[in-house]
Amino acid sequence: MSKSAIYAVNTEVGSAVPTGVFFPFEDIVRRFGSNVNLVNSGIVLKGSGYYRVSINLTLTATAADEMTATLFQDGTPVPGATSSVTMTAIGDVATLSIDAIVRVLGYCDTSVLTVRLSSQPVTNVSSSIEVEKL
Repeated sequence: MSKSAIYAVNTEVGSAVPTGVFFPFEDIVRRFGSNVNLVNSGIVLKGSGYYRVSINLTLTATAADEMTATLFQDGTPVPGATSSVTMTAIGDVATLSIDAIVRVLGYCDTSVLTVRLSSQPVTNVSSSIEVEKL
């Protein structure tokens, strides 16, 4: 069994993230092994097994409304991997955190993890995703 991990971030303070798009993780800070990689805005998992996922999004609200982030695997929401907060004013800053374990089945060559924001457009402050093959 091979160990792999990746730590990717988006540190572009002030970059706008519209509603309904995949969150743009852009830079790899650390990566080892061949089972995980950043491709576009998704983390590609190669190899069957279990993967631990940790996501932290620090965002600024553009409206006094709910802010929600959801982890998707191959276009399907991962059960329980959602974080929400209700913002009380424009410009409020909040951190959304998601921790999950996902599984890639033996008959799958690859699987793709993405994070989708819903409810309102936001402005990025600092965001990260960490994935480790267990």
